Order: sequence, then C-alpha cells, then structure tokens
Amino acid sequence: MTTTPAIPAAISPTISSAKSAPNLRLAQAPHNSEVEQALLGLLLANSEKIYWQVNELVSAADFYDPLHERIFTAIAATVESGRVADARTLRGQFDADAALKASGGAKYLAELAACVVSFSNAQDYARTVHDLATRRRLMQFAQDVNGLALDQTAPPQDSEQLVSAAETKLFSIAEQRGQNGAVDMPTAWNET
Repeated sequence: MTTTPAIPAAISPTISSAKSAPNLRLAQAPHNSEVEQALLGLLLANSEKIYWQVNELVSAADFYDPLHERIFTAIAATVESGRVADARTLRGQFDADAALKASGGAKYLAELAACVVSFSNAQDYARTVHDLATRRRLMQFAQDVNGLALDQTAPPQDSEQLVSAAETKLFSIAEQRGQNGAVDMPTAWNET
C-alpha cells in the first residue's frame, strides 16, 4: 500500500463526536483520519475524475469522522448531479455547518484540496476507509453478540433466534463490502 501523506496539524479537525457505535469505545475504534482527509482532498481537487473511481469502493457511512461523512455526501450529491465539487462550489453548503466552522470553515475544504500528493492513491485510500469501517462494524457486531450471549434473562429456547439474528447481521456487514461480495463466517472472522 502507498504511503499516506501527512496532513498538517493545522488542518486536522477535532473530532467532536466521533462516529462509532454506542458501545464501541473511541480509543478502540479503528480509523485513520489522515487517510480520510487525503481521500477528501483528492475528491475536492478533481471531483469529476476521482469520484467515479472510488464511489463503488467507499460510502459516506464508511467515514469515521461525521464531518468527513458530510463532506463526502456533499461531494457525491454535487458530482452525481453533473456539477463540479470543489472547495469553492461546496462553500455555500457548509457556511452554516457548525462542525466545519469549528474545523476552520471553508478554509478547511481548501486546505484538504491543497494537500493532494498523488491522484494515483485514491482507490487505496477509499479501500482503507472502507476496510476500517468494516472492522468497526465487525467489532460492534462482536460486542452485540457477546452481550446477547451473556444475557441470561433470555429463555434458552431463544438461542436459535439469537444465532439467526447474529447471522443476519453478519451477512449485512458482508454485503456492505460492495464489489467483493458476501463471505462466509470463517472468512469474515479471519479478515479482522
């Protein structure tokens, strides 16, 4: 995998309410803010080309930082409507966004675009963002299943329903992997 360019600390936003599942502690949740920033920077620098290279590899829900999720959503909506998405065209959408203002406002968008090192890294960054999101989902899944298994208030005959519900949830995570398709439980487990 290619090396991630360092995003200057001056443009790194403070993650005020990191996107993680309710039971997943922030310190444990796998994420890479620099890769998220680098991918967004590439998108802002050349949205027409980069978006179509990564839109099937990553979704807005894959971003850990809620601000990054909103920026990606705005880029996607703008590009899919046939317009260019850059720091200037998105500025109006974020003028009233308190989280973006706290991170430097429209200047943050411009600085993301200015930190582009190589356009060839876009797909690697998208895969990394998606992989880390999948890992967070699997961690939350494991915590949920563990909680259900430890719940001794549930009648014993409900264990089959619990297994079925766990399988359904795991397969929904696998389906979110996009083009890679669904995987069986041992494969999904070994990939974490």
